[in-house]
Amino acid sequence: MWHWRALAVGAAVCAIIATLALTGTGGAPLAAALRDVGLAPKLHSTTITINGTKPGRTYYGVGAISGGGGTARLLIDYPEPERSQILDYLFKPGYGADVQVLKMEIGGDAEATDAAEPSFEHTPGHINCNAGYEIWLAQQAVALNPHIVLYALQWNAPGWVGDGQQNPWTQTDIDYLMSWMNCAKQAGLNIAYLGGWNEHRMLDGVTPTIMNWFIDLRAALDTHGYASTKIVALDTHVYPCCDFAQLLASHPRFSNAIGVLGYHDICRYPTTGNACYVPQAAKESGKPIWATEIGALRPPGGTAALARTINNTFIQADVTATIEYPLVTAMPAGMPEEDRGLVSASQPWSGYYDVPLTTWVFAQTTQVTQPGWAYVDGADGQLGGGNWGTYDGYMPKDKSAWSLVVQTSDASRAQDVTVHIKGGLPGSAPVQVWSTNLNSPDPSQWFTQGTTITPAGGSFTATLQPGYIYSFTTTTGQGKCGVGGDGSACPVTQPPTAMPLPYSTTASGTTWPQSAYGRDASGEPWGLEAADGSFEYPSTTSPYFEQTTVGEPDFWQPPASNQLPRFPYALVGDYCMGDLPITQGTAVPADCGASPKANYTVSATVTFTAAGQKAGVIARYYRPVTTPIQYFYGYRFTMWSTGRWYLIQDNLTAAPVTLATGSYAKAAGVGKPHTLSLMVNGSLLTAKIDGHVVDTLTNSAHPTGIAGICTGGWYPVQFDNLTVTSP
Repeated sequence: MWHWRALAVGAAVCAIIATLALTGTGGAPLAAALRDVGLAPKLHSTTITINGTKPGRTYYGVGAISGGGGTARLLIDYPEPERSQILDYLFKPGYGADVQVLKMEIGGDAEATDAAEPSFEHTPGHINCNAGYEIWLAQQAVALNPHIVLYALQWNAPGWVGDGQQNPWTQTDIDYLMSWMNCAKQAGLNIAYLGGWNEHRMLDGVTPTIMNWFIDLRAALDTHGYASTKIVALDTHVYPCCDFAQLLASHPRFSNAIGVLGYHDICRYPTTGNACYVPQAAKESGKPIWATEIGALRPPGGTAALARTINNTFIQADVTATIEYPLVTAMPAGMPEEDRGLVSASQPWSGYYDVPLTTWVFAQTTQVTQPGWAYVDGADGQLGGGNWGTYDGYMPKDKSAWSLVVQTSDASRAQDVTVHIKGGLPGSAPVQVWSTNLNSPDPSQWFTQGTTITPAGGSFTATLQPGYIYSFTTTTGQGKCGVGGDGSACPVTQPPTAMPLPYSTTASGTTWPQSAYGRDASGEPWGLEAADGSFEYPSTTSPYFEQTTVGEPDFWQPPASNQLPRFPYALVGDYCMGDLPITQGTAVPADCGASPKANYTVSATVTFTAAGQKAGVIARYYRPVTTPIQYFYGYRFTMWSTGRWYLIQDNLTAAPVTLATGSYAKAAGVGKPHTLSLMVNGSLLTAKIDGHVVDTLTNSAHPTGIAGICTGGWYPVQFDNLTVTSP
């Protein structure tokens, strides 16, 4: 009997396969047909109801951070049309990531993970609203999307705001912030949210001094015409022992000052997105809760973690805005946070950039929602429990549309979802479907539009494949590289190329026409990034640039007493010149060629402005992990204003080693330019002052890395003709 049943089933299967072959349908119909004849397991099923009478918490958006250490430094140096293309991918609605919240760093003259951004006010009263590139970037974002939400935060500040005492909680700092707000206003920007300090150490917890600082900041904003700007606090990690949310109920003035509770890495670090947590006191406060920094979303697993995080921050922690770090990777090679972000753009000389999968994970939520919408109560949770995935439902307050974002990153097989639309929402409107294969390296499977669904009686059923993120929406205006786009209109990027040498900050000596006088639109040398401190041109016509940080800054993370003092330095170079991998432990990029070599000469003309100063050049710099900024692999050739010079081997986890030292009397003095150069060729190191060889030695400790310059302290040293040439 079983034999005949098997034959009948087999005949049915053959008929099904033949039919599918004729119709050109795919695996999902085949699986359904096989289930009909009993040869495939029944799909797991979840029912979701999106009820317009149940608007929940306000949705504030999904965003990204430009900051946390100069991560977007080289973007302003990109040529057109590539720079505009990158900006479109980041901010243009219906095009790419469609970033809804831009969190921007208020430059503070010191390192903030990868590198540093310059302050707009190095010394009291000397304000340069055009310092750096953050205001420029925000202007580009607003031009593309006038509805984008701007949120600003300081990591560091000039030392004078804390009276040189590493004390950030001062009235002077509040005055400093008001001056920056005025700069933003003059630039046409509305800063909707302002933070206090990023992850500042609070050794004694949230003290009365800190609470009063936020109260005073609120008063200052109101007094200076920024009453609509809300304060985000405290922009730090969750500390179960002493969370500041516990203080809100018993300190009403502190509570009234704060508009948003901001926490970092609430879904673990590195972020997994599986378990997201904020203290219960935060949930009970009645205030919006934001995940103000979600980090370590490295590929390949970081994209799936991001998909889980965007959903689970709300499902598990009542978070209504999720902000990813960083916005872009656009910086020299050899830094620790380079392999992440919504766009990789570290080749301004070639115009090459890359738009990774992360962008399209963003798009699955940002292109079908708007800040100011509401989450729909009861339309969020797990798909039937277990590891089948999660979902969040959204609606505008006027009930004119709805969207549902579902991710199945951990699901083991296909499943069904049945959606019921109720409560005055458009239940019969066509449903657009967009999906991204989280496990595919093929861009054609990222943010693709599926067949439009027509609900029947306000309901529909869809089959979800494992390892995907889906968006179901009655809105329109989505697209891949343009509204309605399918990706075919996406710009064709330039091929990646090694950084051309010679590099020079002197116009007459450079092959890069973008760097007239070496100065770019940020006021910094084209292609150069300050790792600590700030290196800027005094004016648009100045032939030299200088270290402009005056005195030790108020640090985000001050050095411990047993660590080396920090010092300003800046870097230039790419993976090819440095013979470096983008991610530690991987290969040097293939476009560098078969056998790239970190062999070159770095030189700079240095002019001391006062006695007791020191400056020099750096070769083979590499900092693959976020050690204290003053520790790195590399060689430094430095000279004091007395003519005393040092050739130093720097180390990532140990103190520097002096390889050679001596004096060159002809280089002594202040106000006299002298050229220092260091050649690295294999294990051979050659140091010169004004063309005179002061030492040649061999050392094989650091075979790879990029170039740079440095000073010995937080004082003005002038630099000219920074060059990197083949050895």
